[in-house]
Amino acid sequence: MTDENPPVPPPADVARRLEAILLIVEEPQSLVALATAVGAPVPAVRQAVEALVADYDGLAGGPRRGFELREVGGGWRLYVRAEHDELVSEFVNTQ
Repeated sequence: MTDENPPVPPPADVARRLEAILLIVEEPQSLVALATAVGAPVPAVRQAVEALVADYDGLAGGPRRGFELREVGGGWRLYVRAEHDELVSEFVNTQ
């Protein structure tokens, strides 16, 4: 009997896949849903989410982004940082 589990993508690929999914979701997504979407085990997705949070918050040596990856209601989603809410609201209302 052979193990037919697909190979786990490398951590960088998991993070890139997560970013692609997180850019289009309208509702927070659980780690299980994200793991299913990107074809990786939940622990790998949890680690990638933690790395993305640190990256977006500027803790990984890069700039602090104008958006953040936040856990809300048991799921993860990208949000505009609070300090940019007014700017984004004005932009959306003038379009």
